Amino acid sequence: MEENQKPKSNKTILILIILLVVIIVGLIGYILLNGKKGEESKSANETNTSASKDVDEEKDEDKDKNKEKDTDEDEESDSESDEDDDKNSSSKFGSKKDSKDNDSKANESKENKSSASSSLGEKYVDYDNRSFEINGKVYTLGKTTLQEMIDDGVPFEENDLANANNNLNKNTESQAFSIELGEYYSAQVSVGNYSGENMKIADCTLSEIYLPVKQDQDQDILSFAFPLTITEDELVKNAGEATDKSNYDGGDDYKTVTYKYQKDSEKYIGSSGYTFEFLNGELRYVTINYKP
Repeated sequence: MEENQKPKSNKTILILIILLVVIIVGLIGYILLNGKKGEESKSANETNTSASKDVDEEKDEDKDKNKEKDTDEDEESDSESDEDDDKNSSSKFGSKKDSKDNDSKANESKENKSSASSSLGEKYVDYDNRSFEINGKVYTLGKTTLQEMIDDGVPFEENDLANANNNLNKNTESQAFSIELGEYYSAQVSVGNYSGENMKIADCTLSEIYLPVKQDQDQDILSFAFPLTITEDELVKNAGEATDKSNYDGGDDYKTVTYKYQKDSEKYIGSSGYTFEFLNGELRYVTINYKP
């Protein structure tokens, strides 16, 4: 009976051994499988980490680039702003400069209008040389012909020049010829025929120049030995007492004083010379005439 039980015991042990082997193999397989998954997971994590790092780096690079771009844009903006400021500053200074230039031109224009010609001497009244200057050239009553002035390009009114070739009777004066000084501003000259026969107007010599002075309008074409801003006291100081002086009081601040400096004619009856008329203290009319 003991012999029959022994094989059974051996069989049981064998089964247990097989089960143990299966369990061990299973454990080994499980361990190996988990180890592989762990490595794959670790690799995946490393990959993800690397990718994340790359993404972060790219983000950082983009951020740096954006920052650099913003910085560049800011610098450009600042530069443009500085340029605009410079332009504005330059514009402001330019405006000041233009303003100064305009003031300077205005002063020059005023000086041109008011100053006397240095070519005509220092005597405001000169009976021997009753002269005036147009565009830098001197013309003298009793000596200069109308044709000379025409040839020099003196800006006469065209309609007046149409009569320059007409005949002028002896011992007479011509019509007035207007010299354009500005808009609605002109002087006038006349010629006289002091020969014994008829002459063409253009060939006759100047006998008179007349200027209605406009103190509020500039002109730099015509000038005399005296400034057009001359005062009564300055006139008398330079030319002496007038041969004739008259006053007129029209009321309402309309007062005129006329100074005449006249010399008797040697050939004809009467006199000629200079006439200055002041209105409320300012020179208003100038007339210079000549009679031989």
